[in-house]
Amino acid sequence: MTKFVFMTRLYFIIAVLLTVFIRIQADEVRFTASAPAAVEVGEQFRLSFSVNANPSGFQQPGFSSFAVVSGPMSSSSSSVQIINGSVSQSVDYSYTYILQATQEGKYTIEPAKVTVGKKTYLSNALTIEVVKASTSRQSQQQQQQQQQGGTTPVPGGENLFVRVLLSKNTAYRGEPVIATVKIYSKVNLTGINKIEYPGFDGFYKEDIETPPLNSLVRENVDGEIYGTGVLQKYVLFPQRGGKLVISPAKLECVVRQVLQRQPRSIFDDFFGGSYQDVKVAVQSPEVSIQVKDWPPGAPDGFKGAAGHFDLEAKVDKSSVKANEAVTLRITVIGNGNLKLIEKPDITFPADFEVYDPEIRVNVKNSVAGSAGSKSFEYLIIPRHEGKFTIPEVEMAYFDIASKQYKVLKSQPFNLTVEKGAEGDAAAPLPAGVSKEDLKYIGKDIRFIKTGIRKLYKPRQPIFSSRSYLIGYLSLFVLFILFVLYKRNQIKENADIALSRNKRANRKALNRLRTASARLKENRKEQFYEEIVKAVWGYLSDKLIIPVAQLSRETTGYALSANGVEHAVIDRVFELLDECEFARYAPGEGEAQLENVYKRAVELISTLEQVIKKSKLT
Repeated sequence: MTKFVFMTRLYFIIAVLLTVFIRIQADEVRFTASAPAAVEVGEQFRLSFSVNANPSGFQQPGFSSFAVVSGPMSSSSSSVQIINGSVSQSVDYSYTYILQATQEGKYTIEPAKVTVGKKTYLSNALTIEVVKASTSRQSQQQQQQQQQGGTTPVPGGENLFVRVLLSKNTAYRGEPVIATVKIYSKVNLTGINKIEYPGFDGFYKEDIETPPLNSLVRENVDGEIYGTGVLQKYVLFPQRGGKLVISPAKLECVVRQVLQRQPRSIFDDFFGGSYQDVKVAVQSPEVSIQVKDWPPGAPDGFKGAAGHFDLEAKVDKSSVKANEAVTLRITVIGNGNLKLIEKPDITFPADFEVYDPEIRVNVKNSVAGSAGSKSFEYLIIPRHEGKFTIPEVEMAYFDIASKQYKVLKSQPFNLTVEKGAEGDAAAPLPAGVSKEDLKYIGKDIRFIKTGIRKLYKPRQPIFSSRSYLIGYLSLFVLFILFVLYKRNQIKENADIALSRNKRANRKALNRLRTASARLKENRKEQFYEEIVKAVWGYLSDKLIIPVAQLSRETTGYALSANGVEHAVIDRVFELLDECEFARYAPGEGEAQLENVYKRAVELISTLEQVIKKSKLT
């Protein structure tokens, strides 16, 4: 029995190992090289080659342009995962060199070679730019030796700054411009507390998905090496001609500084001495762009579409019965200000009942602009039989590449409408047209009736009868009562809206007090939930937006209509996004929670003042 158990376990272990081996062999081999993109003369840096498989051989490239300080140093790691009976293993082998830049220039490190099994793989090539050593770097060691105490100077100026970079300095109206908010640092930057992104007055703005800034990338900036990072990218569409100015971006950065340079004991060197975190405010300069207006000679129907587009139009049926629905779908595809494209002007036959189109937008924003599609779907109901034609659909736009106007056209659509069922009801016709105008009468002249008929004395007109007068007066009294009732109802509704508006700030403050209590109880999830309810509840009551219609789009439009700046609106949505994220992934410290609470109070106070001022003016 013991031997049987032993053999069973042995077979199981062999099966697991075979499964792992097969999975390792089936995985795609990746062999990559990594190093800084820019270094200074005399600076040492790390060059690493990494492969996700067990190599049997490694051949390094030549390093003739650099001095090899040490290496190669090899290391490996592996891990095994068993999920629902599925076994997987990952391995990583790396070869690391410490190199030193010796002279200025741009140098290419050729691919290295690694052998896995019977195959040879090449890594990616690397281009490294070597710049002249900066004065600050050359004198850094001397300054450290001479400084006996105190703190290092507060960073700023050329050591830490932020810029708003534009992809072009001139553009046409509606032409996409990429704006990048980027930070540059030569100091020990440990974090960014506050970010106030620039205002883009005169532009239609779309965010480009930008990964969070976790680390800075070395970059050569006018011969100096900076750690750089992209905070946010936008696609901007200028909405008017002339010179447009973009306001500054403002940041509050946290920089770590050395408090004590001269060690007091041998333990100071071991533990790294004393440090302090200093808050440093930086601000980008204003930038401007010259926007050219569209050239003259715009075709009829031009509504501001700019870019490069194609037009598709189709109907789902060419033959229907009266009172059956037909769908006309018009789709604009391309790259440009798609979200700003308006519905085309179409002259439908008078017998067609046409509903407002359903609009669908599928756009992806990137550094290449906004690409995708926008569709308009019309629901059409023909009310009478016959043969009808939906005319061709036209859309005019300004082509950015050719700097010319272009007109897109679809084909016309012929629609055959057959007689519907007898019980189907027809919709009302346009004003001035009666059904008798369209009704076919089989005979133009009726024959005179022959034969003697009995004649009757005409009755008294109903307008002069007592019953008519009583009925007329009754209807008039009922109408007056109805008007008074509606006026009273409107007044009550207005009072409710006014009451909600007045109570908005008080209700928000009550929720914030509840959030403060949850913060003291260390109930983080409930704290964020109360903050979200306080902000959304305030916006709903103050802007008189029903909860069912409360969304980013309606809220942003209402805030803008009440004179709230775009920067403040962005801060409101950033706070809500941060709270929603933290509710499901909590992990912030107490200081961060206090910061969220203070920002919520500050935002609600700011909104209250701005909206009150807007209503007074």
